[in-house]
Amino acid sequence: METTLPKRKRLRLQNYDYSMNACYFVTLCVKDKKQIFCKIKQPDNNFSQPIIELMSEGLIVDKYINRIEKIYENVFVDNYVIMPDHIHLLISIEQPLLSANNVSLSMIIKSTKSLISKEIGESFWQKSFFDEIILDEKAYMKAEQYIDDNPAVWLSGKHSYKDIIF
Repeated sequence: METTLPKRKRLRLQNYDYSMNACYFVTLCVKDKKQIFCKIKQPDNNFSQPIIELMSEGLIVDKYINRIEKIYENVFVDNYVIMPDHIHLLISIEQPLLSANNVSLSMIIKSTKSLISKEIGESFWQKSFFDEIILDEKAYMKAEQYIDDNPAVWLSGKHSYKDIIF
């Protein structure tokens, strides 16, 4: 008896060079949606932004996100938010043309996830990551707004990050 497994949807664009100079909106998720990074609380003042209280795992994530720019020359984290069970990052790659040491988005994400897992002492990541290639200023602004609004959306209970299109 032969069983066929469902075909997994490709997350990366085929024939696209993810080491090209571009801006990428990236989402990293925790397996089984375990909320291990932080707690998001409503502020006392309804006009203020929600309060993100990082747990020990979230502090480690924050540390390694802030090291990306130090580890990778010409790679910049423009904005990010650490949520209870996922992370959104806006990453720009601005490498010199014809450089022999070009780094790809996958290399950046793989090493960052690995360093975080090693320090925490376990691997808790969902396989791979989601990305959107930011093609223009309007998409960039929309991605930044999405990151900034994500904690408030989380508190509203209407959070879903499956169909983000910029």
